[in-house]
Amino acid sequence: MSMEDYQHMGDFNRKGRIGLRKPLTKVYYRAAFTAMRENLGFFLNYKTGKGDGYGCLGEQPLLNHQLRLLSDFMKMYKNSPYFVHLHLSEYTHDDLNGAKIYDKALKSFLVDLHSSGALNNTFFFILGDHGFQRGEHPFTQTNQGRLENLMAACTLLPPTSFSTLHPNLSNNLVQNSEKLTSHYDVNQMLRDLLIYSNASAEDYLRNLEGHGQSLLSSLEDRGCQEAEILPQFCTCTNKEMKIDNSDSSLISFAKKILEDKQQTFVQTGFCQQYLLNYIKDPKLRIYNTSVILDMQLVLKNKEGCVFDVSVHMEGDQIVRLNMIRMDWYSSTSMCLPAEYDVIKPYCICID
Repeated sequence: MSMEDYQHMGDFNRKGRIGLRKPLTKVYYRAAFTAMRENLGFFLNYKTGKGDGYGCLGEQPLLNHQLRLLSDFMKMYKNSPYFVHLHLSEYTHDDLNGAKIYDKALKSFLVDLHSSGALNNTFFFILGDHGFQRGEHPFTQTNQGRLENLMAACTLLPPTSFSTLHPNLSNNLVQNSEKLTSHYDVNQMLRDLLIYSNASAEDYLRNLEGHGQSLLSSLEDRGCQEAEILPQFCTCTNKEMKIDNSDSSLISFAKKILEDKQQTFVQTGFCQQYLLNYIKDPKLRIYNTSVILDMQLVLKNKEGCVFDVSVHMEGDQIVRLNMIRMDWYSSTSMCLPAEYDVIKPYCICID
């Protein structure tokens, strides 16, 4: 079963961009929820945030209907193998505090499933893909906001009898909760679960090993490199050094980064040249034999215009540079024609 609420921000379908030739699962709710979204006046109401998000379906919160459908499915097939993917983002995508709306409904949902026995043979995951990213909220530019964005949530409720039937695996799972892990490891765990329930799955997965180690195995203490976490997503601080943001060499380097980036759009005639205001929170990190420079570049062009920059260096060579716009950029790039969509995050329109 597959279901998601924010249809135009779907995992596998985006209108006019990407889609599937056939339904992803046997029970697939995309068509139903898409129809509701296209008839907003009749079904969806109570808009949430700045985007195209809606909180209610009829007289009830949208979440109530989604959890009811999921609960019915899990109870009906509690004695059969199944896989369910439910993606919820309508309340949280545009609103930092929207997650609290889920609390009571999710608690009631889990208590009811436990009482019905629907969790007796089920691994239940609550996963996040990233933290809050709406740039207009100042939280995203704090250290806590950046940390939460890089460290996605992962909560796991194993079957009620798991610790009794598989004490070694259960013990590994508990110990690994204190280790550095990633969704690569969750993926490997899901593969293990498939093999445990159906030995023939091992033949199918043999050439698809991928990354990570199963959370059911005994993981060693490890850093970002051993956990296959890329340097721009690494949050380890044991080899970190702060830099003076008024250092002339650093300022010169930051201006050069901006000059190089603006070459991709200045010739269009629509966008301003960047004007650096100041550098925020610059620091150096050691990643294996590499050095990572992290900083935020605050521009004069528009109040609140901030780029998050990560520069990966090997010796005196730059091998990777990531530059992400942190503030709400759609209003500053409205002058760009559709064919320039790819540079919208970097453009500040000429007045």
